[in-house]
Order: sequence, then C-alpha cells, then structure tokens
Amino acid sequence: MSRFSYGLNYLGSKNALCDRLFKNVFDMNNCDNFVDLFGGGGSMTHYCKLHFPEIAVYYNEINYIAYHLFKNACHGILSWLSTEQVKKYCNDYIKIWDKEDANLRMQIDVYWLCKYLMCFSGCLRSYGYSRFKNIDEILINPKASRIFENYNRYKNVSGINLNNLFFDNLDYRDFLSDVFMNKNNQKSKNVIYCDIPYNKTQGYGINFNQEEFLNCIYELSLNENITNTLFYISSYEIKDKRFKCIFEEKKHLNIQNQKDDIPTERIYIPINQNDTTIKLF
Repeated sequence: MSRFSYGLNYLGSKNALCDRLFKNVFDMNNCDNFVDLFGGGGSMTHYCKLHFPEIAVYYNEINYIAYHLFKNACHGILSWLSTEQVKKYCNDYIKIWDKEDANLRMQIDVYWLCKYLMCFSGCLRSYGYSRFKNIDEILINPKASRIFENYNRYKNVSGINLNNLFFDNLDYRDFLSDVFMNKNNQKSKNVIYCDIPYNKTQGYGINFNQEEFLNCIYELSLNENITNTLFYISSYEIKDKRFKCIFEEKKHLNIQNQKDDIPTERIYIPINQNDTTIKLF
C-alpha cells in the first residue's frame, strides 16, 4: 500500500494502488496526457502530478461536490485552518445540517469541506451524526479522528503542481467527445484511466450503465485517429470478451470492513491494445 496518501479519502479510492499501477501497468513512456476520467478523490491525478510533472493531467468527475472539493483542495482553499477552526466549522455544519439557506450559500466552500470532513466512508454522506448536538460529543467517538485525518488529506493535496492540470465536471461521454478527443490530442500519446463505478455498488450518486460505457471505449479503441491513446479500466469483473484483464490484486480493506470474501481489484484493457504490464506479482 502507498505510504503517501494521494488525493482525498473517497469511496473506491485507488490510493493504495497508485504506485504499482503507474510503475507496472500504465504505459507512461513518452506520454503527453493523462486522463483521470472518473476522478473521484483525485488519487491518480495527485500521484501523476507529483511523479510526472511534465505531463498534462485532466481530472474529470461528474459528482459536483467531489469535483469542487478536489479542485478547492488543489488550489489551497481553506487549507490553512487550525484545529479549533476545523472544530468550529464542523460545529456550524451540524447546526445547518443540509439546509440550503442563504447563510449556507454564502459559505458554500466551507459547507462542502465540512461535508467531506464529517463523513467516515469518503462518499460525501454523513452517518450517525444527527443524534449529536455539538462537535464535542462527536469527538468523544473513537471514529471521530477521521475528521482530522480527512483534513490532513485535504491539506496534503494543496501542494499539487497546477501547471497543465485541468478540471472538468462532465459526463464521461461529454468529456471524451467535447473536451479531450479534439485535434490537439489526436497525435498525442494519451493514457486514459477509468475508475468506473462498480456494478451493484451504491453511494456514487450517479446513474452508470457499464454496457454503454464499454461500447464507447471499445469504439474509441478502434478509432484510427487516436491510435496512440491507451485505455485502462478498473473493475472487479468485466465479462465482455472485447476486454482482457492485465492486472489483479486482492483489495485492501481496513480492520472495520474485513470480509471473508475479499474483492479483487482488476485492470482491463481493450483486446486490441498492447499489454505493457510488468509482471512483478
């Protein structure tokens, strides 16, 4: 697992896999552009900007709050708060509690940050806090340390290199057709990483059709105008024979979430794409 924490704590984060995927799976040789198509907490974007500063990186995330949180973190917004300020803002958040009033809209960046800090699972939803009256009651709970762990992750992102880093809040189809697959990128070498929502997994807050997505990616892989574009897809399982698995590893679960049947993280590519994986495992 990565010793360094990349990106924000987020549902399905690939923080633990970043190092191995970039070093042993992705073909980053002479890469011009890296696309984090389903960016989430931005772990892949963060890693790429730290280790490949010369590459243009595109972060795209359809979840509006996740997109703005990561973008704000990258720009250092609210990354200077003291422990007492964090407590105060979280206490105010408890009082507001998802009520879209005028006062909230005036401090929307603070609201989004607290929404992230106050979640345990990283999916931007708070659990079990409604019974508490103030932040001090919450901090007694052993799990409450996650609030400050989340904030440290947020601050950590603020040092990212903003040069050639682009942010978009689009559906993947709109991003690929309107933003990325333009004349400027057709002759470039592009690595497109797709950390798609897992089948039958809830909490992403979007409607996602895996079959439509796979059709889209496979058609693009056959596009003669972008022959130097490589696609890598994260999924527990893809049964579509147009894609092949080139990497797999048992998922790391924390102590609280250990299961007898531990899921396997896999990386798939279109069958017509060369496999450059370094077999080290």
